[in-house]
Amino acid sequence: MTYRRSQDSTGPLFLLWFRLFALPLPAATGELMTAEVDHSQDRDTCRKLISLGYARSNQVRLYGQEMKLVSDPFPTEGGIAIEVVGSDGSPSRRIKLPLSILQMAASKRVA
Repeated sequence: MTYRRSQDSTGPLFLLWFRLFALPLPAATGELMTAEVDHSQDRDTCRKLISLGYARSNQVRLYGQEMKLVSDPFPTEGGIAIEVVGSDGSPSRRIKLPLSILQMAASKRVA
């Protein structure tokens, strides 16, 4: 006895299952997805970064450049950022901290 596998994955059973059990996507229903974001973990990470030396008035090397920090780390939409001034006297700018630094801070404990 041999079994044949159907070449059509959108057969009637699949379509019936899909209609019964698949949830509509919010975009298809015209609804907006809203959720509150818990920033407490970001605040903890910022405190750890400060204790590791990423604090206002300190100098660090980021992205291959010596920079003076003019702010403490703060949460942003895309991660954690900091305001810096280049050692060459360039104007203040906001940069995101590299993921490797954030991972290091996440692995450390603050006393």
